[in-house]
Amino acid sequence: MDLLYKTLFEIKLMHEYFLTKEDGTNLFSEPDPQKRLDLLDQLYAMERPAMDTDIGFDFPDTLHQKMQDYGLKVVPTYGGCRVLIRVNKVVLADQSVVYKPFFSIPDPAEIFILFVKKNNLPDTYSNERIARSVPALYLFSNESIPDARQFPFLVNSISPFDAGFFYEQGQLAVDSSSKLQEYFYDGAGALQPRAITGGVQSFANENDRMLLPLRFFYRPTGKNPVTQLDITLNDSSANQVKTFSFSQTKPVSKVFLDFSDRAEQLLLSDTISLPAGIFSLHVTGNNGYSDDRYVIFSKSCYSAKNWAVAYFKTRVTNPLFHLIADDGWIIKRQDGLGNHTEAPVFEIPVKSRYGNFRYTNTNGKELNLNPVLNNFLVKEDKALISLLPVPLCKYYFLVPETGGGPSRYLPNPKSYEMKKDQFQRIYFDIPVPVSDMFPVVP
Repeated sequence: MDLLYKTLFEIKLMHEYFLTKEDGTNLFSEPDPQKRLDLLDQLYAMERPAMDTDIGFDFPDTLHQKMQDYGLKVVPTYGGCRVLIRVNKVVLADQSVVYKPFFSIPDPAEIFILFVKKNNLPDTYSNERIARSVPALYLFSNESIPDARQFPFLVNSISPFDAGFFYEQGQLAVDSSSKLQEYFYDGAGALQPRAITGGVQSFANENDRMLLPLRFFYRPTGKNPVTQLDITLNDSSANQVKTFSFSQTKPVSKVFLDFSDRAEQLLLSDTISLPAGIFSLHVTGNNGYSDDRYVIFSKSCYSAKNWAVAYFKTRVTNPLFHLIADDGWIIKRQDGLGNHTEAPVFEIPVKSRYGNFRYTNTNGKELNLNPVLNNFLVKEDKALISLLPVPLCKYYFLVPETGGGPSRYLPNPKSYEMKKDQFQRIYFDIPVPVSDMFPVVP
């Protein structure tokens, strides 16, 4: 008998770095999911690379046998992966065609997929904090962990803006009028918002960073130094699991937290699953320091080699995210009139690193600002730096001349070595030779 596999679901890892065209547009401005997928197909036809260039997908080693017992396979696709399931084809009385899982699967069943880094580039070109209090990995899910999901996105809600929080350049927050903003520092070191309007309003963010090992360092990331810290871990019922207290005369740079003595209570397992396996870490310190976050502990999924982990359940809180329908068959099917229902395609939109471009002369000479570029660049010392941060993209981008002249291509960084100045601006140096666009001071 021939083996029959059908798509159970698909993940599209949509990254601004790869999906931005030379004119600065990308598919994030499109609000319709199907049209975004159509635009993605167009980029594939143009042979544009996607994030699967730097990320591979696989089941955790310890779960390979269980996934095989479920009849599952993970295969790479353009910008993501697809999970296939072995099925039996069933033709119903009305001539509709459905697919029943070949093997018996628990209801609900759990599926973990690792996003394995092929190199360290994803951490450089992605919009993520550099200084983080905990070394947590992203955990994306079709379940509400902890926030309700908005189809087709596998990400948590973005936090409201907090004036007391220390933001890094490019960090996302929702302002008082419920508008999504990305924040940056200007040339005077003042924090400024830039609105993200229309289209996609859900992106991978720091609230998705939840997956931790049992032992790790905690690093305070507030505006002011702290010399005292009190740390409490609570379970999903707000019961205290473990506490730590630290006090010293010098500012605390990091403290070591060890939860290995609570492994049976904390680690995801057959008896501890999600969302019950979510814990909350509550941290307070002197000088007004506070930090509250959700955390999940896993031994089989956490590794420095992983960029993220995706967690799926076959049936979840929001039925739009079901992998298996109420009738026990997979979502993919065909009705009696020949109309197809495809397997769900879930999206993880990722913003690019938001950095200023700083142009320097290759021979160390002082650059002069060409007036046609003064709507994009400003002179600082011997260099030219972009007035506003620029989302990193794989391709050169067009900059319109001041006064309505023709657009010109400007070079992107060749090296992604990030630097930070005294104004908290993250920037990338771009050496350029003498040219009409980049003249030097005589």
